[in-house]
Amino acid sequence: MNKEIIDWERKGNLVKFYLGKNGEQWGDDWDDVPWEENAGRVYDKYIEGYKTIAFPFEYNIYEPRHSCSKRDLINRIVPCLVASKRHFTNFQDAWEDEDTIKFYFGDRIYVEQGVVIEEEEDPEVTAPELGLDIEDKEAGMMDFCIRYLKAKMVYDMVQNFFF
Repeated sequence: MNKEIIDWERKGNLVKFYLGKNGEQWGDDWDDVPWEENAGRVYDKYIEGYKTIAFPFEYNIYEPRHSCSKRDLINRIVPCLVASKRHFTNFQDAWEDEDTIKFYFGDRIYVEQGVVIEEEEDPEVTAPELGLDIEDKEAGMMDFCIRYLKAKMVYDMVQNFFF
């Protein structure tokens, strides 16, 4: 998959990068500062795929908080995410460190420090909170459980590999 980062969601050290073409994508309240208070996820029509990456436990993940809008991220003024084994007290310090891994909108993802646990091109995205097409709730929940178990299995393998 050779698409660019156009948005992301993060839960701990799991990061889901939404992929497409950077520049024209948009979402609800993407011009609001700070973005994290009410900016929504990128609109479905811009999503061409996604990658979910699990960073090892010892990595610290930083997001730009209280300082920018998602429009600023489109314009690559700041990265959407910074990852490092070192601990920093804030995003700014992590961003300025030359040894951190920085992810900007418009970057293509080449995973070296994490493990891709989920990848899809041209997904049907109709339930943003789960990333599932849930017309049949039982089938959707089963799909969610299978994805969770796969992620848990990969997480356990990563833990066993690094420790």
